Amino acid sequence: MTHFYKIKCDHIPQSEYLDRLVNQCDYSIIKNTSFEKEVCNDFNIAQQNDYPIAAILANEKFSKDSNYTFFQATPCYFSLQRDFYKFERNLENECSSDELQRLCEELNQHFSDDECNFFMFEKKLYFATLKKFNISTYFPEEINQVPNRDFLPFGPDKSWWHKFINELQMFLFNHEINRNREKRNDYPINSIWFCGGGSQIQINETSDVKDVYSNLTLLKKIAILDPKINLIDPYSYNKNPKKNYFFYDHVFQSNNQDIFKFIFETFETKKIKNLNLSLHFGLYKILFKTSLFMRLKFWKKKKNLQEILNEA
Repeated sequence: MTHFYKIKCDHIPQSEYLDRLVNQCDYSIIKNTSFEKEVCNDFNIAQQNDYPIAAILANEKFSKDSNYTFFQATPCYFSLQRDFYKFERNLENECSSDELQRLCEELNQHFSDDECNFFMFEKKLYFATLKKFNISTYFPEEINQVPNRDFLPFGPDKSWWHKFINELQMFLFNHEINRNREKRNDYPINSIWFCGGGSQIQINETSDVKDVYSNLTLLKKIAILDPKINLIDPYSYNKNPKKNYFFYDHVFQSNNQDIFKFIFETFETKKIKNLNLSLHFGLYKILFKTSLFMRLKFWKKKKNLQEILNEA
């Protein structure tokens, strides 16, 4: 029986408990993967051009016979370096509902037509389109790891999207919402990033009932689509689970909860025979593994998470 913890990280977590876990594990670095990709693979969700994260999250918003392709429309901040733009921050969790609603309305005034429009659903911004949807994208946290900074949408319809993104950046430049944000010393929204495009959800139900521990909206939506997923509050931990234990979480900068304390204290009960901890940083996954036997390897060279990431 193995405990699988899969955690998306928007920054390098600072936690003494994570440091202690790292020092008791062997690790490997896996490239060209992502948290969203792994979640979809875990639950048998087929890839379209992208993994259809937007369509999963907004599933209740549209009818089953809808022909729209949906994208997450993520407010972001990019900094201008010497000769290129660098992704700095995903602002989705740092914008108020009022800000996003106003932004949505004004974006539609400027850019929507009979075939595409922005919309709000559950405090998130999305884009629905009937045209020019044949592209692939990266999630915001993956951008800085794309080789040669070739991170713009790619595919047969890429030219339309490149032009559209440029027009959006011009629209956002010196927008009143950003002037107000800068007065509050908040990061301005200087780009809208599109990702997770997809339409109708194709999902193959898991063969057996699978216990999943998570509070993430993405996992809640997947559980709606797959009735064999038993979604459980992550902190209602059964100290003697009879099956493999699957736990999903997201660590971002505005969330101060130390999930690694919970994992470490659970691990320290010594009732966990095998621990499998995946930390996802954009396109990199750092996989930590340990067992009761491996914990006795006092001769293992110790490294902190920053040193490990420097190897990626």
